Formats: sequence, C-alpha cells, structure tokens
Amino acid sequence: MTLVEIAVKMVVPQAPPPEQLSRSAELVPLARVTFPGSFPSGHIARTAFVAGIARIPPWLGALTVALMMVSRVYLGDHWTSDALGGLLLGLLGAQVVRVAERRLRRH
Repeated sequence: MTLVEIAVKMVVPQAPPPEQLSRSAELVPLARVTFPGSFPSGHIARTAFVAGIARIPPWLGALTVALMMVSRVYLGDHWTSDALGGLLLGLLGAQVVRVAERRLRRH
C-alpha cells in the first residue's frame, strides 16, 4: 500500500500546504522524506488500513482515523482532500486484505 501511496504522490500534482500554515514540530529533521505532492496522506492511509484489518471495535477504529484526519489538517501538513484520499486508499487496502483472507479461508 505504501508503494501505491508514493506512486500517487509522484503523479498527482497537489502541492502541500505552505510552510507558514504548518504547526508541526519536526522531532527528527534529518529523517524527513519529502515528495512533490501531498495527495494522499500516508499517515491517514496507514491508520485507516490498520483500523480496517485490526480486530478492534469499529467505533474505535473510526475514532482513531477521524482524529488522525483532523490532526493532519489542523497541523497544516495536509489539505482536506489529502486526508480524504488517504482515508479512501487505506479503506481500499483493508478491503483487499479482507477479500483475500475470505478467499484463502474457503480453500
């Protein structure tokens, strides 16, 4: 899924929010990897994916994803469209895993 995220970031020409809108604090500045585009949000995609395949109550997964979406937009790291794109990518990845798991159980 991360490869899909990176491929989309390289293809979709969506610039990230300007630095002056950022409220983030870089904990490890040298570890930062930047891409030309900000769509979709990888943080949200991975959170939605894990929430979609984890054996946790659905309300807890939804709350976790919602908080991640709000935080990424509030901190100025992503646009709302980036957050929604990450959500869709993560849910799609989780659905693929679920379908594959069901098919494997049948055999």
